[in-house]
Amino acid sequence: MESFGCCSHYLECSDKLHCLHTGDPGYEGCKYRKKLEAGIVFYGVNARKKVNPVQKNKPVEKQPYTVYLACFGQLFAVYARNKNTFSYNLGEEQAAKLQEFFNLSSIPYRTVLDFQDIIDGDPIIDDLPCNSRAVFTIEGQEYNVLNFNAWLIKQSYADRIRKALERKGIPSRVELAGSSNMPRDNSSWKYEYLQP
Repeated sequence: MESFGCCSHYLECSDKLHCLHTGDPGYEGCKYRKKLEAGIVFYGVNARKKVNPVQKNKPVEKQPYTVYLACFGQLFAVYARNKNTFSYNLGEEQAAKLQEFFNLSSIPYRTVLDFQDIIDGDPIIDDLPCNSRAVFTIEGQEYNVLNFNAWLIKQSYADRIRKALERKGIPSRVELAGSSNMPRDNSSWKYEYLQP
């Protein structure tokens, strides 16, 4: 995981005295989280105050349930999808249902982020943007397939995942986000549905 200074929620995290994204793999590289855990607060109402560091015996928040597709030399995170197209962490039942379905369909998956022993080919190396996601449906629930760190993936990966899922009889499609001339304020994000 690549490290970064802090995210856009640093003020809220400072006021709550803990990272708001505990358990989310996309935020594990946050350096400011380590400062908060050590009792060092730089921002907000608690700035420059002495704060007790996070206790090691404090109850640990429950980690989200995760399922990763293991294909094309990569791990791709599967997220539940709501009616507004947003991705959210899997619940215990959803994760169990996906695992059972993937086992029955012989779809390779992992439940931990471990890149050892990844199967089925080499990663795609090209200069194309990561602007896509694969979407599939099982028992009426839609799921988004994104990169292991919850970012969008290359369209070539999304197309290959869609084709592989459809070969298993799973309804799926690819969504493209944005356009090549997207303004800096992201106001023109759109989703295009690519059919088989």
